[in-house]
Amino acid sequence: MENKGQIKIAVIGGGISGLCMTKLLLLKGYDVTLFEAQHRLGGRIKGGAGCGQKIDLGAQWLHQVGDEENSLTSILKEHNEPYTIDEEILEGIPVPAIFDDFITYIAQKTFAADQSLSVSIKEYSDDPLLESYMEASLIDMASSADRFSSIEYVKLIDSITPDDYQLVNRTMYEFISSYFSDIPRDRVLLGTPVISIRYAYNHAAIITAKGEEHVFNKVIISVPLSQLQQEKIQFIPALPPEKRAAFQEIGMGTGLKFFLFFKESILDAPSVNNKFAPYYLQKKMGSYFVVISLLMGRFADKYYKDPETYRQEILKEISTLVNRDVTSLLEDAVFHDWGHEPFIEGTYSFPAPGEGNAREMAAAPVDNTIFFIGEAMNTELEYGFIHGAMDTALKLSREF
Repeated sequence: MENKGQIKIAVIGGGISGLCMTKLLLLKGYDVTLFEAQHRLGGRIKGGAGCGQKIDLGAQWLHQVGDEENSLTSILKEHNEPYTIDEEILEGIPVPAIFDDFITYIAQKTFAADQSLSVSIKEYSDDPLLESYMEASLIDMASSADRFSSIEYVKLIDSITPDDYQLVNRTMYEFISSYFSDIPRDRVLLGTPVISIRYAYNHAAIITAKGEEHVFNKVIISVPLSQLQQEKIQFIPALPPEKRAAFQEIGMGTGLKFFLFFKESILDAPSVNNKFAPYYLQKKMGSYFVVISLLMGRFADKYYKDPETYRQEILKEISTLVNRDVTSLLEDAVFHDWGHEPFIEGTYSFPAPGEGNAREMAAAPVDNTIFFIGEAMNTELEYGFIHGAMDTALKLSREF
């Protein structure tokens, strides 16, 4: 009979998928060690604060299709953690009248080669409302229309149309920190980047940036896709060329999230079709009114050219929208740049034109020794979601 306690497994990356994998394997009795390059756990789920209010600098919303529970919402219900649909998002992004016809157009089109949504939009209509809606809706998918696959977008629309929800009583980071607090601290190595892995069947030697070597039977890679694209971990022997190519074929962009804290209400309703942010969404936090937005794709590119000027332009744009200067009402501004977050360097994956079956290739194990999980490795159209990352850990755990 197999003695699971004698099988040593390393999990590389302490984001949501790595945490899930570690917890599941420990419950099964395996000898598991979690390596995390940063000095904190959570990955792209990260807490912060502004004006004394706790905020999610990273993943904030959870997603669910109707009443159909997923891996995350099931855990929330099991722990009596209330969450509610985000009415502001639903009401704030009006669907253009021609949207359904546009989707039908893409679905029926015979593509000589996949193309970006921007190209498809221009082919179909010059209606600015269609373009602005697409840009606003794609922010949840960590991209912009000029980088998103037309073919994959139709698949997403046909298969899942999730609603946006948020926790009622605490931030996502607070819940995740609490839920995984039962992972023994001696099983977690924080501040320990892995720089190389020498592997053969059922054997892997991990070398850390500190020069330490750790030997395991299995290694589960759960780092962000950006780290694999940049080959931040050296594999010896090198991973198969088709797998390395697959990493590059999946879209992964930089981006950031910002919170503007005001003394009084600024927006009567969410604003879309803006020049400097795809949307502005206002939420009440304590005694403050907070304008939130995400900058992804081409919006993020413009920000990186001159961050300070871009921040001022955002304030000017909001002032123009509400017909008054809001600068004097601003109490605090929190910008979190995920594109330059160490060991993450990106937001979430998205389907780039021509991606094809790259995710299946990227997620495939190597020599039954090196395994890959995380939102970018989700092959069920659930990439970019918290539960999508969790699902990859749940799926792999069933094989152990």
